[in-house]
Amino acid sequence: MVGLHHEGRGYGGTSEELGGSVVEQAMFLIRENYADRSLTPSWLAERLGVSLRTLQRAFTAQGTGVASTITQVRAEHASELLANPVHRRTTVAEIAVLCGFGAPGDLRRALRNTFDVGPSDLRAQTPGLRHRMTV
Repeated sequence: MVGLHHEGRGYGGTSEELGGSVVEQAMFLIRENYADRSLTPSWLAERLGVSLRTLQRAFTAQGTGVASTITQVRAEHASELLANPVHRRTTVAEIAVLCGFGAPGDLRRALRNTFDVGPSDLRAQTPGLRHRMTV
């Protein structure tokens, strides 16, 4: 996309540069910044140049919430790391930090709510089962 400027972990452009709906724009920023603990609905609204309420309404119209979407994206990334043999020795606490969670318990809760599994369940599964879970 033309006009996107990344400065560190922050986004330096305007919402008009991203194009698309508010939800599409927010999803782009969530996917790009999921590991940043400062990523919150308020942070997103500010970056998109909309009110927090406008952002919340847009997500509600899609049948979801802003905060729950952020948590889901973080959980998806965490599940990929936990399932990856390269990260077999990476602790749950380290993966929680890598994915933007405040604490390992937050990661465990997100995995249970999103996939109905815990971190050890993801590591114990065969590759075929892991693929079906993260589809």
